[in-house]
Amino acid sequence: MSAATDRAPGAAERRRRWPTVLVAAGFALLFAWDVVEAVGNLIALPQLYAFLGIAAGEVPWWLLIADLALPVVAYVVALVVARGRGPGRTALVLLVALAVVAAWSLTLTAVEPLVRPAIG
Repeated sequence: MSAATDRAPGAAERRRRWPTVLVAAGFALLFAWDVVEAVGNLIALPQLYAFLGIAAGEVPWWLLIADLALPVVAYVVALVVARGRGPGRTALVLLVALAVVAAWSLTLTAVEPLVRPAIG
């Protein structure tokens, strides 16, 4: 076999992988947006609590950290689950993971007033 023949299967495999990599990169931007929102909450919620006169020790840090970690963990888990699949199935797995992150973020937003200490 020649050197060109030895490299051909690897090159063909890389060409087939590009659409999947592009799908993963596109979804990475969407997951990154959720991380940016979580960082915004991490900065703004303690300031809101201070403005309302609530002690800094009452900030629900576990909610803020969970909100920050979930998009990263969900993206990595989705990539592991979708490993070796085509772009369509990878997009489907990442879409489900993004839906889980969106639902969880909304749930955390709804839970925060319930765990907020009484004002006054």
